[in-house]
Amino acid sequence: MKPAAIHQNLTDANQSSWQMAFIQLAGIINLPYLSSSILLTQRYSFYSALVTVIIGNLILWIIRFGLVKISFNKRKSTLDITHDCFGRIGAYIISFALLLDALAWFFIHTSVASNLLASFFNFRSFSETNHFIQLSIIIGVTSTALCMEGMKSLRILASVAFPLLLITFVGTLMSASSSTTPYVDAISKDLGGSFSLGGISLVLSSSLGSTVDLPTFFRHRRSWQDSINALTIFQVASLLIGIGALFLAQMIHVGLESGEYEVKIFSDQQKYFLSIFLFISAIYANVYNVYSSSVGWEVVAPKSLVGRKEYMIIGLALTIFFISFYNMFSLHGLLDIADSSMMNLCIVLFCFFLTCKIAYKSRNVKEKCLYLLAWLIASAFNMLQVFHYGFISTYVLLTSISIIVFFSFMNALLEKNKKCS
Repeated sequence: MKPAAIHQNLTDANQSSWQMAFIQLAGIINLPYLSSSILLTQRYSFYSALVTVIIGNLILWIIRFGLVKISFNKRKSTLDITHDCFGRIGAYIISFALLLDALAWFFIHTSVASNLLASFFNFRSFSETNHFIQLSIIIGVTSTALCMEGMKSLRILASVAFPLLLITFVGTLMSASSSTTPYVDAISKDLGGSFSLGGISLVLSSSLGSTVDLPTFFRHRRSWQDSINALTIFQVASLLIGIGALFLAQMIHVGLESGEYEVKIFSDQQKYFLSIFLFISAIYANVYNVYSSSVGWEVVAPKSLVGRKEYMIIGLALTIFFISFYNMFSLHGLLDIADSSMMNLCIVLFCFFLTCKIAYKSRNVKEKCLYLLAWLIASAFNMLQVFHYGFISTYVLLTSISIIVFFSFMNALLEKNKKCS
């Protein structure tokens, strides 16, 4: 029996391609998400980073198309597909993983925005006031207030937030270029045009975790054509945004191991653009993550707490957890663990899509257990890599792909032997 018929009471299921694309685009215009482009220019040449972003986005388009395609029938969410792939017990496990991932991203988005905003301005208040906590509460409460209508809130908020984020993003880059020459410096850095496997792994590992949520959002589509159009708009625009983020490395430095951001302010105008960008992006990203994790909540929570209440509960719970525990553990480590589990889920579901295209049949219990075991083992190995070796994206991604492909091969081999016998 299915843990929850999430799509049966689906509302707002008539979204156009532009509406769906704006929802996704507003979700990727934030500093933590754009960090992969910044890290590329820190570790590789500018032109190498440019080629890497292009190739990485082409691979992402293929994977995203597969997830959207497999979720098209019956308007399936991510958790619906997980149930088909892992079975009922696996769906319950993934529901908790979705909630953990939402918690990790809430911590990251809120802490990055609050830390940088507090450092930009000298607030006039009592000396004992913790400005970081003040800003975090404002961001958390505002996010909760704006997420209470679910997809309807997200659709309206995206139509406002995306243009503002795009304007402030471009304004941040242009205001910096008016005071210095970061673009010329970046492009003249070298003339190499090759790409690296490590760079592509960085692009993929930073995007696959959010890619797995696409079915949850695309189930609100008006038609299959709208899904294809929205995915194309999203992919082309995200590629351009990723290329634009390469220039952020001239003003923002990201610590690879610590996840800390050092910002070089070139002008007051840039500071105000970046402040508005950080505030809006943090609020929208939190609302986005609340909705994506709500499908997990609907599985584990009683029916009385599903509906409009669930968004308020999730939003307030995330805010309270953040205020209570933000300084008790490594936020970067929490995000690495949570996001790598979502990255593995995305790879497993894509392999599931490929096997469904090759063999049109329902999955038996043995196959579902193998898929679940592949996800669990890959996530466990990633956790060991995070704790003992630091988050080295190349090895984490390669480890995940190797383990999952191995189990997929074993699955196919067992099926072949079954037919032969």
